[in-house]
Parts: sequence; structure tokens; C-alpha cells
Amino acid sequence: MHAGLTEYQRARLLDIGKVVVLMFDNDEAGERATEDVAKALAGKIPVQAVRYKMGKQKIAAKDPCTCTAEEVEWMIQHAKIL
Repeated sequence: MHAGLTEYQRARLLDIGKVVVLMFDNDEAGERATEDVAKALAGKIPVQAVRYKMGKQKIAAKDPCTCTAEEVEWMIQHAKIL
């Protein structure tokens, strides 16, 4: 989804009608994208965002594709409700 959400993507997510878990890059652009997408979906569908840490241990990855499967699973299970 790059660093944002197109109207087409927004419509498809709303059609699905499930919880959306946002997992953008762990940098300033990713944080802005998370906020923007959460606002675009607010009140229409439940939105959660991943946290880049496991307990007290921060996951150093800046890019979700560099995380292990275990890290991704943990982050999704512990996603913060927005």
C-alpha cells in the first residue's frame, strides 16, 4: 500500500468488514501513514496498528519484511487498537 491508502483500497477494506491491522514501516513515514489510514477508516471498520517491540525488547526492524514470522505473529496478536 506504499505510504497511504487509495480510495479503491479503502473501499475494498470496508467491503471485507473485518479488523484491519496496519503494519507500515517503523519510521516517520510509516507512523504518518498509520495515522492517515486510521483516520480514513475511523468509525467505519475496526483498525489496529502493530507495535515494534516484544515485551521490553524492541524489534529493531524498520521494514516489516525484515521481521521474522515469529515477530510478525507476535506484533499482530498484540496490535494496538486505534
